[in-house]
Amino acid sequence: MLATYVIETIGTQEYEIARGGFLQRFTDAYGPAAAAEVAPHLSGVRA
Repeated sequence: MLATYVIETIGTQEYEIARGGFLQRFTDAYGPAAAAEVAPHLSGVRA
């Protein structure tokens, strides 16, 4: 998912990741069970 954000962004290291948007896209791509496994690791990411 992080690579997707990077590729979608024009420029260098200009991307921002919001926890809610990331988790929604992750859930859409990989399903709720996978998102539930990843969610605890995003505690430091802005909401």
